Amino acid sequence: LLLHEGQLQPIHSHGMLLGVADGVEYGSSRVQLSEGDLLVLYSDGISEARNATRRMFRTDGIIDAVRTHQDNSAREVLAAVVDGLETHIRGADSADDRSVLVVRVQSSDRASLAPAGNLSSPLERSVADDALQAVH
Repeated sequence: LLLHEGQLQPIHSHGMLLGVADGVEYGSSRVQLSEGDLLVLYSDGISEARNATRRMFRTDGIIDAVRTHQDNSAREVLAAVVDGLETHIRGADSADDRSVLVVRVQSSDRASLAPAGNLSSPLERSVADDALQAVH
């Protein structure tokens, strides 16, 4: 998801899941990031997480957290997504891996990445020093 000037825009995935098969070619999308934009990337383990009644968290759960905290830092948006997810799945057996990355563009040459946090449910986040350099 890309939040640009208060408007949420989906960023669609292209092709097969990453890491499922060798030699797969993927399409790509290009987006122009501007100061103040918020980029939220997540795996299907987030959007498809089910609660005890088997209801999925869906993109709606992510959008609710982003909209409520859209003016906050990347770290606070990430915390809101994680809190919403944990509240949603409370009491459910959940074994899928989960990944989420939140980037707040601060200026044309700096970006804010939300660092990984601890969760009781499995959540995999790849936020390394290289990720910040890739945004530059």
